[in-house]
Amino acid sequence: MRLKEVIGIICMGVWIAAGVMAMNWFGFPNHMHDPLWSLGAAISLLTIIVVGVAIFFAVAKESPWVWFGESDSN
Repeated sequence: MRLKEVIGIICMGVWIAAGVMAMNWFGFPNHMHDPLWSLGAAISLLTIIVVGVAIFFAVAKESPWVWFGESDSN
């Protein structure tokens, strides 16, 4: 694994952890049986994960797409 990928994974992990903590702070676990809160939690979680993946690719740039045998000129 290259350094860019490790930094990207760390940034993604911090983002997802902060998002889950924010969901807990807003009280999503207290309203599990309410359909609107559950729908909002699902949309929030999906958004947090998609943004986390976007952060990973923004940080890692082209590094995840380069095979190990190829030269890394970046």
